[in-house]
Amino acid sequence: MKKIWLIIVFLLIATACNEIEEKVQLTESDTGEEAEVSEALPENDKEKEIEASDEVPEVAVADVPLFSFRDKESRKYGFFNKEGEVVIEPQFVYAADFSEGLGLVAIVEGSGPAEHGFIDVNGEFVIEPQFKRANSFSNGYAAVLKGAEYGYINPQGEMVIILEHLSGYQLIGHDDFSDGLARLGYRKTKTDPQQESEYFVAYINTNGEMIISPMYETGTYFNKGLALVHNEQTEYYIDTEGNVVMEFDQEEIFRCPFQEGLACVTENGKRGFINRDGEMVIEPRYDRVESFSNGLASVKKGESWGYINNEGEYLIEPQYSHAQSFSEGLAWVEIEGKWGLIDRTNQLLVDPIFDNALSFHGGLALVTVDEESWFINRSGDFIFSPLNNK
Repeated sequence: MKKIWLIIVFLLIATACNEIEEKVQLTESDTGEEAEVSEALPENDKEKEIEASDEVPEVAVADVPLFSFRDKESRKYGFFNKEGEVVIEPQFVYAADFSEGLGLVAIVEGSGPAEHGFIDVNGEFVIEPQFKRANSFSNGYAAVLKGAEYGYINPQGEMVIILEHLSGYQLIGHDDFSDGLARLGYRKTKTDPQQESEYFVAYINTNGEMIISPMYETGTYFNKGLALVHNEQTEYYIDTEGNVVMEFDQEEIFRCPFQEGLACVTENGKRGFINRDGEMVIEPRYDRVESFSNGLASVKKGESWGYINNEGEYLIEPQYSHAQSFSEGLAWVEIEGKWGLIDRTNQLLVDPIFDNALSFHGGLALVTVDEESWFINRSGDFIFSPLNNK
C-alpha cells in the first residue's frame, strides 16, 4: 500500500485544487474505468530560488483572477473574485482556481461520467468538456486524459503531446511540466497474476521524448535542475539528463527536496540543510524543519518553532507552538491553540483567532473559525465563505 500511496501522491494526474476544505480530485480507478471523485490535498507551490542575502526577497502574489468554491446547497462549483463577488454561478461538478487565464471545470450530462474542459473569466467554454481527467494549465500545457489517450494540450485545446505505453509497462498517470520535464507514472506488466504490482516514474521533455526511463520507484518534480528520486533504501538527486549528482541512505534524507537552493537532510536524528553541491550549509541541529519559502524556513528546536534565513541565522527566534511556511510574504503561527498571521518582521498582522488556516494564494487564504470556513485577505478581512456561500 505504501508504494501505491506514493505513486498516487506524486504521479496520478491531479486537478489543481483551490485550497478549500472540501477539495476534490478526479482520479482513475484501478480498473481504468470512468473517473471517481475523491478527496485530495493540493500540492505545494513551486517557489523561486533566491541567493543568500540580507535583503528581503521580492515576494510575488499569484495572479488568480477567479477562485473556485463549492456551494453548500447545490454542491456545485462556481467562481468568485478577490472582492468576494460571485461572478460565475455554481453549475459545475468540479472547478479549480483560474490558472494562466483559464479555469478547469467538470460537468456531467445525464448519467455519463464527468468530462473536463476549460472556461474563460466570462464562464464561456474555450476548450469544450471532453477529457476524462485534466490538470489546470501550467507552463503553457495541461495534462489530460481523453478516452484511453494520455497527453498534453495547449491553450487552444490541441493535443500537442500524445503519450504511449512502453513495452513491459502500463502508463497510469502523468504530471505537469517543471524545468521542461514532466513526470510519468508506470505500472510494470505482471507476468504472474499473484505478483505484487510494481510502480515506477519516468520523465519526458516538452517534445514528448523520454529523457529518464522508468527506473525509480518514486520521484519529485524538477526544481532548478534537480529532482529527488527513490529506489529501495536509497534516495538520489538527479539532474535533467538523469545523472546522479547526490546519493543518500534513506535514513539520511528527509523528504524536503530542494527549494530556493537548499534541501533538508537528517544526521543523528537532527535536521539541517545542504546546498546543490551536497555541502552542509546549515548544520543539523533542529528537531523539525520545513522547506525554504520566501527566503525563510520554519524550524523547530525543543518545543518551539521559529524562522531562519538561508545562512542559518534566526530572523524570528523560536517562540511558537507551530509555524507554517511563508507564502506571499506572510505566515501563519500557532499561539495557544489558535492561528494568527505574521510578516517577516514578526509583526502580528491578524490576531490568533482561527482554528485552521491555509497559506495565502492569489492574495487570499482559507481559514476556519467557529466551524465556518472563510477566505480572508491580507488585512484579515472576511471576503467570502466558500461552503456557506455568504
